[in-house]
Amino acid sequence: MNEPTPNHALNRPDKGAKDWHVPLNENFATIDAGIEVRDLAENRTEYTPAEGSKFLATDTGAVYIGDGSQWTETGSISGSPGGVMAAPGEVQSVIDEYSTDEQWGPKPMRTVTLIAGTTYETTDTLTLKSGIRLDCNGALIRPQGDFNTLELGRDTVVQEPRINVADVDEYTSACITVTPTTGNIGTPNPARIADCHLYNDTWSGVGIQFKADSNPIAMQRANGIIDNFDRGVEFRAEGTGTGSQDGWCNGNRFDGAINGSRIPVYLNAVNGSPVSGNTVRGQIQCEDATEWAIKQEDAPENTNVRGNSYFLHIWDTYRISNGFESASNRDPPRAPIWYIGTGQQEYNSLRSLSGSHSNEFVVNRSTTGRLRNGVFSGTGEATPRGAVEFSHESTYASNEASFHPDS
Repeated sequence: MNEPTPNHALNRPDKGAKDWHVPLNENFATIDAGIEVRDLAENRTEYTPAEGSKFLATDTGAVYIGDGSQWTETGSISGSPGGVMAAPGEVQSVIDEYSTDEQWGPKPMRTVTLIAGTTYETTDTLTLKSGIRLDCNGALIRPQGDFNTLELGRDTVVQEPRINVADVDEYTSACITVTPTTGNIGTPNPARIADCHLYNDTWSGVGIQFKADSNPIAMQRANGIIDNFDRGVEFRAEGTGTGSQDGWCNGNRFDGAINGSRIPVYLNAVNGSPVSGNTVRGQIQCEDATEWAIKQEDAPENTNVRGNSYFLHIWDTYRISNGFESASNRDPPRAPIWYIGTGQQEYNSLRSLSGSHSNEFVVNRSTTGRLRNGVFSGTGEATPRGAVEFSHESTYASNEASFHPDS
């Protein structure tokens, strides 16, 4: 039976051999390069980076390989190339250090990981820079002041953010906001919010905000759970003037649950820039503080707020109160659930997954394309082939629109 090959090519001097110290010294050099060195990342310069040697940073998990003159980072024990752990108070500095500052494609993203089971009490906005993936890893973020908790620019990802803003009285900021730094944030360089849980208990501030300023924002994605904010999800355009095309908010999407907000879904074309083609899918739980399930704010004339689509199961709409109950054409009176404001607000649609809502629940004040809005419900009878006819007789028909009387 053959003996197994030794794992390390160490010399074994024969008994009585001369100059036996030479092979032993060679062994020590091999061992020095072959055995992993472990210490804090900042102490790695105290060790010789022998050719092929390995250094493991015990505080960050980063792995370095020596080339004879320096240590080069090659990965991490978490399996995320270039990953690094960020302790409380160090998150922004670590993000700044490890950002690749690249748009999508040229370089891989680098992961900044929070410590599981730890509460991060932040005193300023955490700004994710290009090329950064923030893995919240079960940690809890609690802002200690009224500021945007997380701001995402182009080519960024935040994974499982758990944010509780209940420590802040009358929180008026956005828990998470996606906003461009320069140019268009679109399909090639997106930001993404994955599996968030955002919590408030004062019905103030915004859960997630897709915000365009002098630059547009488009095709961004978010999903998760949002509890008890003033506005759950906000699509906001703040261009430089009426009809401006420089700050549009188009084609963004949220999937998930919005619970207990005053306005769960809110659209606002502040200076006349378009807010169009955005999508919300999921469920809304109304509470006594809820005024509208969906509100498309009044906009200047000829401002495009169009093609926005909502696929929603809206629970307990009887709890909604907004001052329009008295004019209801339903018996008993019920408050409307969707407000469509002035401007060129058209081709907006609500697929009511409960099947219990119609255009009578819509206050429609659009000044252009008014009849090109409506509620669809899947309550048609099954066809012989088993399909369901999606139709609503009061939709897109000038003589049967049947919108709320205050429209």
